[in-house]
Amino acid sequence: MGEPYGSSRLAKWGEDLANQASMFELDKMGILMKEYPNLVEELEPLQTA
Repeated sequence: MGEPYGSSRLAKWGEDLANQASMFELDKMGILMKEYPNLVEELEPLQTA
């Protein structure tokens, strides 16, 4: 997920989410989804760089 954008952190987040989804770990998926807005905020400045 993050590779096309050069973000290893986004790639890791996507991998973790896919793994949790494949194992039906809904609680852990919820935790990851709550982290997403913070991840976007962190990566937004890189978009304009």
